[in-house]
Amino acid sequence: RTCRPAAGCRARGVPSPPCRAGSPPGTCPSPGAAAAPARHPDAAQRLRNSRRDADGHDICVVLLHDTRATGQTVKALPDIIRYFREGGYTFCTVAQMDALKNG
Repeated sequence: RTCRPAAGCRARGVPSPPCRAGSPPGTCPSPGAAAAPARHPDAAQRLRNSRRDADGHDICVVLLHDTRATGQTVKALPDIIRYFREGGYTFCTVAQMDALKNG
């Protein structure tokens, strides 16, 4: 089992990209509509997300971002690393992971 925490399994709860010309009706906020406040998962939720997204995968690439405003990823990182290590995952570079997959 391999995990590289730097390039994502899956992104959940990530806001949709801005609407573009030709988007289906009803899928974009109306002009002038107030944007919903950003919701940032706390450290416990980031750990749950990583565990859920890795479930059933032998190879998992985890993408983590953080901001100075929240710092939640930094808080969650020791628990995320512990979870993967206890689950038998090893950490490697993308090149090493590619060699495992194709070698």
